[in-house]
Amino acid sequence: MLQYLKRQAMKLRSGLTKGIVLLLCLATLFSSAQLGGLALIAEAAEGDTVTVTVNYVYESNSAMVAQPYTAQIAKGTAFKKTIEVPYLFNYSIPVNQAVGLGDGIELNKDSVSNKYSMNFNLSAVNEDITVTLYYVAGTAKYKVKHYYQNLEDGSQYTMDPTIVELTGDIDAYTEADANNKPGFRCKGIPQNTIAADGTTVVEIYYDREYYTAVFDVNGGINGPEPIYAKYGTTFKVSDIRQPERKGYVFEDWFDPDGNPIAGDVAIEGNVTYTAQWRPEKAHADYTIVLWGQNANDDEYSYLSSHEAWGNVGNQVTWNEDTLISHVHTDGCWELTSCTQEAHTHSAACGLKCTHTHTAACYGGTNAENPIDADIRQFANLFGSLQNGYVYRVRCNAGAATGNTTKYNKYYLYFNGAWYLASATACDGGAVKESDDINAHDHSGYIISGNDKDHFWVYNSKLSCTHTHTDACYACGKTEHTHGPGCGKLTCGLSDTPKEYMRDIQPNSNLWKFKSSDTVTVDANGSTVLNVYFDRAEFTLTIKYGRSSNKTETIIDRWGANVKDRFDAIETNAKKAEPRNNLQGWLDSTTSKYTNNVMIMPQVNKTLTAEYNRDSTKNTMTYYAADLNGDYQEIFTIVFYGNGFTVTADEYYEREGFTINKSRSSKVGDDCDGAKFYYDRNTYNLEFYSASNNVEEKTENVKYQAPLSEYNYTPTQKPADLEPDAVFVGWYLNHERTGEAYNLSAHTMPSHNIALYAKWVNGLYTVKTFTDETMKIPYTYDGYTGVQEKIIKYTLATAPADPKMNGYQFIGWFYKDGEAEKPFSFTMPITKDYNLYPKFSEPKEVTYTVHYYKDGTTDRVASDRPNSVMIGTTVTEKAKMGKELNLAEPGMQNKYYPTNTSTSVIINQINQEIIFYYTEAASVQYTVYYQDANGNDLLTSRTETTELSTVTKQYVPINGYAPRQFSITQDLTANSEQNKIIFIYDPTLTTLTLEKQGWQEIDENQTFLFHVKGSPADPNTKDVDLTVTIHGNGKTTVTDLPVGDYIITEETEWSWRYTPDDGADRTFKAAIGGTNLVYQNSRTQTQWLDGDNYSVNHFDSKNQ
Repeated sequence: MLQYLKRQAMKLRSGLTKGIVLLLCLATLFSSAQLGGLALIAEAAEGDTVTVTVNYVYESNSAMVAQPYTAQIAKGTAFKKTIEVPYLFNYSIPVNQAVGLGDGIELNKDSVSNKYSMNFNLSAVNEDITVTLYYVAGTAKYKVKHYYQNLEDGSQYTMDPTIVELTGDIDAYTEADANNKPGFRCKGIPQNTIAADGTTVVEIYYDREYYTAVFDVNGGINGPEPIYAKYGTTFKVSDIRQPERKGYVFEDWFDPDGNPIAGDVAIEGNVTYTAQWRPEKAHADYTIVLWGQNANDDEYSYLSSHEAWGNVGNQVTWNEDTLISHVHTDGCWELTSCTQEAHTHSAACGLKCTHTHTAACYGGTNAENPIDADIRQFANLFGSLQNGYVYRVRCNAGAATGNTTKYNKYYLYFNGAWYLASATACDGGAVKESDDINAHDHSGYIISGNDKDHFWVYNSKLSCTHTHTDACYACGKTEHTHGPGCGKLTCGLSDTPKEYMRDIQPNSNLWKFKSSDTVTVDANGSTVLNVYFDRAEFTLTIKYGRSSNKTETIIDRWGANVKDRFDAIETNAKKAEPRNNLQGWLDSTTSKYTNNVMIMPQVNKTLTAEYNRDSTKNTMTYYAADLNGDYQEIFTIVFYGNGFTVTADEYYEREGFTINKSRSSKVGDDCDGAKFYYDRNTYNLEFYSASNNVEEKTENVKYQAPLSEYNYTPTQKPADLEPDAVFVGWYLNHERTGEAYNLSAHTMPSHNIALYAKWVNGLYTVKTFTDETMKIPYTYDGYTGVQEKIIKYTLATAPADPKMNGYQFIGWFYKDGEAEKPFSFTMPITKDYNLYPKFSEPKEVTYTVHYYKDGTTDRVASDRPNSVMIGTTVTEKAKMGKELNLAEPGMQNKYYPTNTSTSVIINQINQEIIFYYTEAASVQYTVYYQDANGNDLLTSRTETTELSTVTKQYVPINGYAPRQFSITQDLTANSEQNKIIFIYDPTLTTLTLEKQGWQEIDENQTFLFHVKGSPADPNTKDVDLTVTIHGNGKTTVTDLPVGDYIITEETEWSWRYTPDDGADRTFKAAIGGTNLVYQNSRTQTQWLDGDNYSVNHFDSKNQ
C-alpha cells in the first residue's frame, strides 16, 4: 500500500511538473521567437527554403552601414513582416535609389522620428529576394574657431570671439579657411570629418610673426642694435641709443613715411627707422683730388689733392671760377645789428660783364715785334707760337762788340700780335727754355758759352685793372662780408686769401679737363670731388730721305713711350739712303742734332734726317742705375760723321730716370765715346688715414722698386669711427672703393702714389649650427656655415632654411648670456653670432599630383593640387575613365596606370606625385571572396575587360556579411595588380547547450538557461533569450551573432539540482558553432522525491 501511495505521489508530481514546464516553455518560445535575424529552433528545417535579404549601404563609398537583415523561410510561404531599418542621424534613404522595392515591399519613413522601416506583405515567396537601401549623407553645421598667440606667453592662445559657422556634407571634410590677419601666421588648418550631429569644430591656431626694426644711422656711428621681436612688441623711443655723426646734431628717428617717432612704438612689420641730422655749421671743408691720364694707358693716376671749403648741402663740381677758400658767410656769424646777407660773388652767380680782356690785362705795353731770328726760336720752344704766353730772349754779343748789342727782353704774344712786357707779367717760373745757342749768327763775337743766346717761355699773369662790380654778376646780390660790427663770429675759422679752382688747375698746355664728379658737401668733411684731366697730344713730324723727302708722324699724348715707333722709322730712314750714313736728326725746336727719341715730347716738333758719306763712326753709350745704385748699360747709339760734339739734345728724357749731368759727358765733348748716366728717380708713396689731406706717413721709393717692403698698417683712425673700427686695406681713391691696393703685387711707378686707409666699424663673424648644442655646423654644398669679416652695420647672407621632416622652420636664434633671442638676417651685424635653428609644429604645404603617359610628361588628366600638413602621409589614387579628361576621345577607358594608388610622405613644399599610364586593348582582373584572414570563401573569378575602371557587387555567402556592398577598382596594365577583394565577416553561428546529471526520478524535470550578449560586444549586446532543456537533453540555438556572451542556469527553477561548475559562465560563440555542457548534481531529495537518497552520475544517453 505504501509503495502504491509512493507511486501515485510520483505520478502526481510528474504530471504537475510537466504542466508547469510546458507553460514555461511556451512562454519562453513566444518571448524569444524573434530578435533581429535570430530564430530559435530545436531541429533544422527540411525542404526547400528561400532567403529575404535587406542590405544597408553608404551611397558615397558602397561600404556597409550595418549587418544585412536576412530571413530564411520555406519556399512558397507567406512573409508578412515589418522590420526597423538602422537609423543614422542626418542621413536619408531615397526611395528612388533603393533597389528591390515593389509590390508588397515598401520603405516607409516616420515623419516625426525620421526613422525608416521596411514593410513586407508577401503572400507567397518562391525565390530569393534582395533589397538594397542606399544611405545618402545630408548636411550638417560645423564651427571654425581662431586662436591667436599671446604676446607675453607664447605658449598660450586667445580665441577670437567671432566664431564662424559653416555647413558641409556629412562625412566629408571641412573646408575651413584661415584668416589673413596682419602679424599672424597660420600654423595649419586641421580639416576634420563633418559629424552628423553638428559637433564638429575646426580649431585654427596662429603664431605671431617676427619682424625686424632696423635703425639706419644715416652716416652716423655708435647706433643702436636692431630689434627682432614678435608682432605687437613695443619699445620706448627714449630707450633707443642715439647715434653720433661728425659735423651733425641728431634730431629724431623717422619712419619710412618721413614722420618722427616718439613714445611707445609697436612693431607691426619689418621697418627701418632713419636718423635725421642737422649740420652743426653751415659750411664744411671738402677735398679736391686731381687725377691725370697715364701716358701709356687709359687709366688715371693721382696728381695732387687740395683742401676746399663749401656750404653744407651745396653741390659742387669743377669750375675754374669756383671759390674754394673759406670766406665767412651768414652761418659763421651770430648777427646782432647787420641785416645784409653775407655774399661773395663766384662762378655760380653767372657773369653778365661786358669787359673784354686786352693785352694790357696780361701785362702787355707797347706793340713791338721781336726780330725774325728770335721769333723762330720762340716757336721752337713749343713747336709753334702759343697765344697768351710771355716769351723772353737774352742776347749776349760778347766783349768784342763792347756789349753794344746785348739785350734781355720780354714779349707778350696775344691774339697774333707782339707786345713788350716785363718780368712782372710772368706767372711763376719758366715752363720751357732753350740751351745756350748761337741764334743771331754772331759766332765771330763769341768768346765763351756765356756769350750765346738763351730763350724762355712763361705763363702770363692776368693783371687786369678791371674789377667786377655787383652789376657784373647775374645773381642780383650785393657782395658783403660780415665784420665785427655785424655781430659775433662763431665758426672758429679765419678768412683765408681767396683761392679759386683755377688756381689749383695743372698746366693747361699739358693737361686738358676731361670730367668731374658732382658731389654734395657733407658737414662731416668727408666729401671728395674727383677731377680728371687728359694729357695733351702732340705731333712728332719725322722727315727723311734726300731724294724722296718722305715724312712720317707720331701723334700721341706727351710722356708716352714712342721708342719702338721711332726706332722703326729710323730703320726706314737708313734704308732710304743706302749709300749714305745717317748723321742724325735735326731738332726744329733746338736746331741741334738728336739721335734718339724715347718718350713723346711736350711740344710739337719736327725731326729732319741728315745724311753724309763720312765713314767716321761715333758711338755713344747710355747707362741707368739699378735699384742698388749700380749703373747698367741700357743702349748705345751709333752714327757717322766727323767733328760732332755733345749737345743738350743727347740728354734724352727717359721715364723714371733723370740724367746725371755731372757724371755724363759734357756739352761740347766729342760724341764718339761719350757716356751718359741716368739716376733712378724716387717718388713719394703717401699714406693717408685720419685725414684726406694730411698724410700719416710718406716713403721715398725708387722707380720700379717692389712696394711689398713698404706695407704699412696705420695707427691714426678717422675721428668719425667707432672704438671697434679695424683697418681693412689701402685704396687709390678717397672713397676707398674698388679693389684694395695690394702693395705686394706692385712696383713704384714713375709718379707719386697716394694711398687711403679704409676703416670699417668692426668686422664680425656669423656661424650657423644644426641645433642648440652648437657642436655641428650647419652646412651644405656651397655654404660652409661660417661668414667672416662682415662689416659692421651690413648684412650677413642668409643661408637656405634648414629642414626637419614634419616640422616647420621657425627661424634662427642665439644666446645673449642666458637669454635666448631670435635672429633675422635682415638685422645689421653689430657683433659675433653663433646661430641655431628652431622648429615648430608641421605647417601646411601644397603638393601636386600629375597624370602622365608612360615615359613622357604628356598629361592625360588635369593636375590635382592639394594641401596638407608637412610630414603627412597621403594616399593618392590614379584617375580613371572619365576622369582622364585630357585623353583623346574614345581612349579614356584604354589608359591604365602602372599603379592605381600610392602613399607618399609630404616633406617638402611643392612636392610632386606622378602616375604613369600605358595604353592597352584589354586587361584581366580577378575577384576574390575572402574572410578577414585571407581564406577563400568562394573560388576566385578572373575576367577580361577593356574598361579602365570596373565595379563589382558582392556575392552573398551564407553565414557571412560583406564589408562592402560593391567595389570600384581602377585597373592597371599589369593584370597581377588587378585584384578586387571582398572581405566577409561571419554573421551567424549556433550554440548547443547539453545537460548532464538529471535523474529519472525527476521524469519531467526541465532546466532553464538565460543567454545574454556581452555589453562590451556591439555585435551581441542586444541578444537576450531563455533556453530550455528537458532532462539529460540538449538544445541548439541557430542564427546567433558571433561574439561574446554570458550564460546563467536558472537554479531557482531546477532547485533540486546544483551545477557542478557554477551557474554563471562566459563564452565566445565562434564560427562553426559552440557546444557547452552543464554537469549537475541532484542535491535536494526530501520533497516529493521518493524515500531513497542517492547521487547518480548519468551519461548522455537521455537527450
